[in-house]
Amino acid sequence: MNKLLIITLCFFVFGFSYGQKKKSEPQGNNGSSQMKTGTSGIELEKKIIRNGLRYQDPGPVAMSYYSILAKYPDSVNYLDSLAFLYFQVGMNQQCILVSADILKGNPSNLGILELKAVSEKNLGLIKMSLEDFEKLYPETKNIQHQYQIATLQYDLKRLGECQLTIQAILGREDLKDSKVTVFYGQGQSQSVPMEAAVYNMEGVILMDLNEDEKAKEMFKKAIELDKEFLLPINNQKALEKRNEEK
Repeated sequence: MNKLLIITLCFFVFGFSYGQKKKSEPQGNNGSSQMKTGTSGIELEKKIIRNGLRYQDPGPVAMSYYSILAKYPDSVNYLDSLAFLYFQVGMNQQCILVSADILKGNPSNLGILELKAVSEKNLGLIKMSLEDFEKLYPETKNIQHQYQIATLQYDLKRLGECQLTIQAILGREDLKDSKVTVFYGQGQSQSVPMEAAVYNMEGVILMDLNEDEKAKEMFKKAIELDKEFLLPINNQKALEKRNEEK
């Protein structure tokens, strides 16, 4: 992921949390010295976080969030920021654990639920990720979330459910404007129209079901939408080779 994007997002997250801190910090009435010390502590952590982000070092940033949470355990905004930080630097297991704690207190936090679902997918926790996307989609109706459900259903070989999800996606008005990133080996990826990706997925399912002619038609539709889309091109070649061997 682009490191500049990581830094920008982390600054956004910290800015949101710091702007909310007065709601969670104890105000007390037992003397100005306590308040002065508390403010000084927050300012110090703020400087550490800024320096950590500046030098692209998530360690001190995370420790400062932990320090703030130890002082103000009811400040859930800082816990949100910690989850976002872990997500942005690819610490998926830590993101899942923090997100799970947040969701215990606020199950309707859709942003955190999405972080958890994506992190689970990144770690290959397919069933858990599918369960979370299935909670997320009814609330968002986001076509990207629906597409993730289809891919996860395929990964679990729940082919009938996957085909139903594919048909639902193909019936959406916003499909034409949607794109997805598909990943290949060795870190390669390709941005393609979602419609093409969905046709390719349906083609692969039909290949699995030995419905080769229907599969061929799906790959053809995918290639017509994006002539440089490698997955259906390679799948079409594999299908032709299989038919030749038969």
